[in-house]
Amino acid sequence: LNETSPEVSHEYRIVPHSSKTVLCRVREIDDEIKPDEKRQQFHSDYQALLNALAELVFRTTRDGVIKEFFIPQGWEIGLKRKIQKGKTIWHNLPEPIQKLWIRGWNEKIRRLEKGNLNQSFDYQLPYASGSKHFEARLALFGEEEVLVTVRETTPTVRAFQQLEKSENRYEALFSSYPDFIFRMNFEGYFLDIHAPNEKQLYLPIEKILGKKIQDTHPHENVELFNKVLEKLKQTGKNQVQQYSLRVQSGEEHFERRMVRSGPNEILMIITNVSQRIEQQKQLEKQYQRRKALLNANPDLVFRMKFDGTILEAHTSDPDLFIEKTEISSTEGKNMKDLVPPWLFSKWEESRDAYLKTGKTQSYEYELNA
Repeated sequence: LNETSPEVSHEYRIVPHSSKTVLCRVREIDDEIKPDEKRQQFHSDYQALLNALAELVFRTTRDGVIKEFFIPQGWEIGLKRKIQKGKTIWHNLPEPIQKLWIRGWNEKIRRLEKGNLNQSFDYQLPYASGSKHFEARLALFGEEEVLVTVRETTPTVRAFQQLEKSENRYEALFSSYPDFIFRMNFEGYFLDIHAPNEKQLYLPIEKILGKKIQDTHPHENVELFNKVLEKLKQTGKNQVQQYSLRVQSGEEHFERRMVRSGPNEILMIITNVSQRIEQQKQLEKQYQRRKALLNANPDLVFRMKFDGTILEAHTSDPDLFIEKTEISSTEGKNMKDLVPPWLFSKWEESRDAYLKTGKTQSYEYELNA
């Protein structure tokens, strides 16, 4: 307006109004940030962002030549490696890593241009303190540049390596484990199943996994499961239960051990004890036959230790005892406390001769029963 008036900036917006006229809107823009100030503000924000990053940042051409780089505080380049502008981003890397970048760079840029945004290099570098792992992520930056951010992944890689070792040990352990293992929740859903012999399951795995035991097993078996589960929840102690179940291979006997493995989860380790149960039945039959044979024997029979302790005694004629007593009351006692000393001496002489020769020994004696 005059020489002393401040300079004022305006913005004109013009739009068609008719075939011969236009509308024009004018506004002051003096309070807006000017282009130079905008550039300065952008540069400040960009620098602040870089300073806040913990990553190594490169701005490169599409060919991988470094135009700018930022090294965060505390970042160790290591082993006299030097980053230089005008060099490729991989120029300071060991030869095997250089080959990795050179082979993959153009392909990753091509994928980025097609919209596949997740492109990166994973590599390992030697340091004086030992090897370190890194991940370099690529992103298109404008029409002609690439932004590369490098972060150290050593803790993550080592954690995954340890996890992989644990998983391998876990797989090796359970692949050779002879028992069935069920991971379940308190609602009765089968979450995971290890079955060395699927024929000994009530149903095939695919018909059990992800379903509730209440929907897959007989009512009697479910009631036993609920009973031991409630006891586990009440006491917090491991529970053991035996049961029989007609599975795909036939009638089998099992023992399940139930342990709590999480706030709402349990592990059931199930052992097929059919052979053990059958052996117990056979032993019981043998014991009963032996007992019947001994009870029918008119003689007095003792099973003893070599020190004279009576383990078992049988007779069908209690009058053979020196004193009238229950024969079972002699078990656990020593013969020297039950017979005269001279008779126990005869027994010791016979025992010693047997131990020396291995041959059956006998001796005669006379007592008033």
